[in-house]
Amino acid sequence: MYDKKIRLKYGIQEQPPLLITIGLGLQYVMLSVSGLLFPVILLSKTCSLNLRQTEYLFFATIIVSAVSTLLQIRRFRNLGSGYLMILGPSGTFIGSSISAVQLGGLPLMATMTLLSAPFEWLMARSLRHIRKLLTPALAGTVIMTIPILIIPLVMPMWAESDPLSPTMMPNFLAGLAAFAVVLIANMQSRAMLKLWAPAISIAGGLIISTFYGLPNWQNMQSAAWFSLPPNAWPGLELNLGWQHVPLFITFILATISSGIETFGDTIALQKVSEGKLEHIDYKRIQGGLNIDTLGSAMAGTMGTFANTTYSDIMPIIQLTRVASRVVGYAAGLIFIVLAFMPKFMHFFLAVPDAVMGGLTIALLLILFIEGFKVAIFRGVNTESGMIIGSGLIFAFIAASNQFFPALFPQSFEPITGNAITVGSIVALGLNIYFVYRPRKSDDFRASADGQHISKLQKHIESLKEPLSFTEKEIFALQLTAEEIFLHFQEELKVDDLIHYRWKPETDSIFVEISHTAPGRYLSIPENFPKSAHLDSETLSQLGLRLLSRTARNIIHSKISGYNYLEYEIPRERDAE
Repeated sequence: MYDKKIRLKYGIQEQPPLLITIGLGLQYVMLSVSGLLFPVILLSKTCSLNLRQTEYLFFATIIVSAVSTLLQIRRFRNLGSGYLMILGPSGTFIGSSISAVQLGGLPLMATMTLLSAPFEWLMARSLRHIRKLLTPALAGTVIMTIPILIIPLVMPMWAESDPLSPTMMPNFLAGLAAFAVVLIANMQSRAMLKLWAPAISIAGGLIISTFYGLPNWQNMQSAAWFSLPPNAWPGLELNLGWQHVPLFITFILATISSGIETFGDTIALQKVSEGKLEHIDYKRIQGGLNIDTLGSAMAGTMGTFANTTYSDIMPIIQLTRVASRVVGYAAGLIFIVLAFMPKFMHFFLAVPDAVMGGLTIALLLILFIEGFKVAIFRGVNTESGMIIGSGLIFAFIAASNQFFPALFPQSFEPITGNAITVGSIVALGLNIYFVYRPRKSDDFRASADGQHISKLQKHIESLKEPLSFTEKEIFALQLTAEEIFLHFQEELKVDDLIHYRWKPETDSIFVEISHTAPGRYLSIPENFPKSAHLDSETLSQLGLRLLSRTARNIIHSKISGYNYLEYEIPRERDAE
């Protein structure tokens, strides 16, 4: 959770002094680089890539991330969120990418990444229809399945399988040092210490491993400071068949999971970057998803990992109170410079596997906790509990490879053995069922004429018996619907239609009001107006404040020309 209000020193459009701009840009780069390069390191070691392939992947990954970051920050029509964001390889693609390389090499990974990219664009185009499915429970569950998939891949980097190996204890201690630094740092109250924990973790692990003589700095010492990347573009796999369909499904699901992550990150960044969140700007979300699509398409063309947004930047904006896009431009340009620095790349390759393993498992622990926070953001009821629990249980089953493996063809192993894919499918399926299952509800449409309120009040009164509403609930529904209509009345024309929907839930009544008039965003004052003169503006503010006291979870959004206002009316305890 982020503070409700943040007083920014430099807003989105403002430009800090040059030294602050460069310093913060460098800080963002240093904080993001370990997450940026880890998928490449893991893929290289897991799939035994040669040095030229690894060097090229480092270059391609950084270049794609830099260009995507610059495009994401600079909003142009329906491209880009316009916020200070860093983009990089998505952890949701690690399992699928490793499976692709093991099945058909780097060309197959590149092709699958390129072909799956448009599905995030389809998400952006369909936000108006799928927004109800993008719930915190689903998003949090998807995030929590990432550690379940990656930890079994990372543990061999830290723990050797040979109990008689002379490096068993040094590797254990080096990895433990890296793991402990991140864990201890996140137990402290100092936010800056948490942000720098990965860099301190690598330093601590290197101190231990150097004592035992584990690091090999030979390649780093001989590498040039600046040079062009090796000519090792993997190309694309064009000979595709039905045997690749299960693998392609895992890439599609990873793309959807990445889109959900970008969706949540953009909303959180809107809150942080603009000081508060009064409404959700879906145009910025669509712009962010479109650049994610473009970045992943570039990644597939260049033969590297698909992209997503990184949420690490939000705490830094809170600490520094700088949300200027100029800082993001500086970070993107620094990334481009680093892409042509082989010595920088070889430093990370020289870090012992045990250190990277311990650091990664610690970061996955933090990621799991953050996913859990997202999942319970709106509380836990029977439905959200089923989504979270079932998604995680089936993710563990997939990771164990014990669920009747003989029943499924070998070609389906990328699906049945992928924790993120299986967990996401189960969680998404349950989420679709809970959102669209048949249940009692009522719809009402009426034109915005002089008789609108009278017709609306009579219709709500008629819902008492069919939907088992109490007198108190009927009054609350009438009050809130009337206040919202009065708020939008100035923008509405007489023949404009307003659509109302009421749906009783277990502990609340869900209300959705929509129309296609332009309308201003709903802005609820924090305190009651103190003016003694009750003019129209004061009365309007008073009505909105009363609305916030009667309803909860009020969300106003605009998508594709439609205004949607959603809220909940709490049910009475004795209501059936």
